[in-house]
Parts: sequence; C-alpha cells; structure tokens
Amino acid sequence: MPNTPISRGKLSWGCCDGGSAHDVFLRCTNCKKVYHKSCLALPENIDMTESSYGWKCPLCTSKAPKTGKDDNTPVRNITVRGNKKQPCSPPCKSSDTPVTTEEVKEIVQTVIQKEMESLYNKMSKSILDTLNKQLKDVSEELSKVKESIEFMNAEFEECKMESIAMKKSYKELQDENCKVKSAVQELTIRVNQLEQSARSSNAEIQCVPERKTENVLNIVKDICKVINCNISDDKIVNCTRIAKINRSSPRPRSIIVQFTTPFIRDQFLASAIKFNKIDVSNKLNSTHLGIPGNKIPIYILEHLSPANKALHAAARIKAKENNFKYVWVRNGRIYMRKDDNSKYHLIKNMSLLEKLV
Repeated sequence: MPNTPISRGKLSWGCCDGGSAHDVFLRCTNCKKVYHKSCLALPENIDMTESSYGWKCPLCTSKAPKTGKDDNTPVRNITVRGNKKQPCSPPCKSSDTPVTTEEVKEIVQTVIQKEMESLYNKMSKSILDTLNKQLKDVSEELSKVKESIEFMNAEFEECKMESIAMKKSYKELQDENCKVKSAVQELTIRVNQLEQSARSSNAEIQCVPERKTENVLNIVKDICKVINCNISDDKIVNCTRIAKINRSSPRPRSIIVQFTTPFIRDQFLASAIKFNKIDVSNKLNSTHLGIPGNKIPIYILEHLSPANKALHAAARIKAKENNFKYVWVRNGRIYMRKDDNSKYHLIKNMSLLEKLV
C-alpha cells in the first residue's frame, strides 16, 4: 500500500544532511526517515515509485526479525553515511574488470606527458618572454652602439681627409723647404764668394802688439822693410786694426792692409813667406819691428771672409787631431795635406772637412 503523501516542508534525512525537498529519495515506512538513492547505492534501473511502497530502511530492516518472507525491499548491507554534502555528479560506475599494469602505465604516461607538455609550455613562454625582454634591451644597446660607431666613423673619415690634406701639405712644405735650403746654401756660397772677392786685395797681419801711440801705417812700412818688400805708399789704400771676434781673447787686434791690386797683395805675402823660410828659427816677430818686451811671433796671411775664417780655424784643429802636416790658404781657398807625399785636399765646407781621416 502506498505511503501517505510526504510533506516536503520538513524532511528527516537518515543518510545525510545535504538533501533538499526537490531531491529523489525513499521514505522508510517504519522510522519515517528519507534516504537518497545514491546514498543507498541502489542500482540505476530500480523504479523509485514502485519500490517506495512498504519500504524500510536498512536500519529498521536489521532490527526486524528475519521471517524469510520476500518483499520488494532489496536487502543490502550498507553503511549509513554521516553528514556529507551531496556530490554534484554521480560517482563513477564500478567495474568488475581488474585494472592491468599496462593500463596503469598508460594512464601514468598520459598524465606525465600532459604535465610535461604543460611545464614545457610554461617554461617556453617564460624563456621566450625573458629572451624577448633581454633581446629588446640588447637591440636598444646595439642601436646606440651602431649610432656611436656611425658617428665615430664619420669623425674618422673627416680626420682621415684632414690627415691626407696635412700629409700633402707637409710634403709640399718639405719639398719647398728643401728648395729653400738649397737656395739659401747657394746664396750663402755666393755671398761668401763676394765677401772673399772684396778682400782679394787685403792682407791680414796678426799678433802685432798694440801701443797707444802707434801708427799702423808705419808698422806696415816697417814690416815691408824687414821682409824686403819694396812697396810705395801709394800702393797702400788703407790700413787699420779691426775689432776682435772674441773680445775675451788676449791676442791683440789684427791689422788689415788694403793694397791697390791683388798683385801687390800677393807680392807682400810672398815676401813674408820667403823671409820665414830663410831663417826658420827666427821667423818674423815683434823684435824685428823694434817693439820692446817678449818675443811675439807675427803672422801675415790673406784676409778671409768670416765663413772662410771659421772654416780655416776648423781645418787647423782637424789637422792637429789627424796629424795633417800642412794647412794653407791660397786666393781665399783652404787646402790641407797629410804629408809631403800625399795629395792635397780643397776644403770647401764643413761636411768635406768632417770626412777627412
């Protein structure tokens, strides 16, 4: 006989506290408690409408005496669950077929593969994000470096062009300098020749002691008498003492005698050389002129230009260093000879003098 219609306002649940008035349930005819089909673990194909009449819950069935009478209530030993929230979905169906090792392995491999793929995707995304960020920074830095290199390259090209122009200018200046040096050297030689040519009629008398009351013309006349050189007064244009180049030198100032012609000058020089050769031990000196005091040698030579005079002094020093026997001047030119059997050398400039050994 069907149960009395159930009032769904207040229900007394015997299986769990998670039910509601709209759930599908069975009501015990004895204790009046209601039970979910899922909590009773009843088969899916059972008709809740037909089996609900005269149904007793497992707790009441266990307390009733066993009569062996078969009724519509399935006899199953179930465990009454405590207060539990009803699951959102029905539990998985159980299977009587046992799970094999291969199936377990396949399931594990599938799970692991999915986890690995998920991890790989996450790591790939993280790595790509990091690389993109780093590459962006590197790209910006490279752009700055590129701009800097382009700027430096432009500056380098400009400096290179300036350097080429400066080298070209330097080469032109160097060539011009060589030409100027050559021209200056040539002009120096020509000036020296002109200066020496202007002195072609002059003779220089060195080391004649100075006196306050001296007459230079009379000194020249006395020298002419001593060396037996007959030169009249009208052949002497001028005679005077010249300033010393080195003022600290103790030597007296030289006397410059200007004759009318180079021939008269050469005659005067030849007479002095001849006089000195006659008596080598008593060459021309201050006693021959009647000058009191110590015996001081007197030298008569050509009046040289400043350049030739410096070259002549250097030649005399070189002769002492390398044991050259002869150094002499002829017509403004300086000559040197090692000994009586060697050839003479014409000393034109300092470079030729330095090459002599």
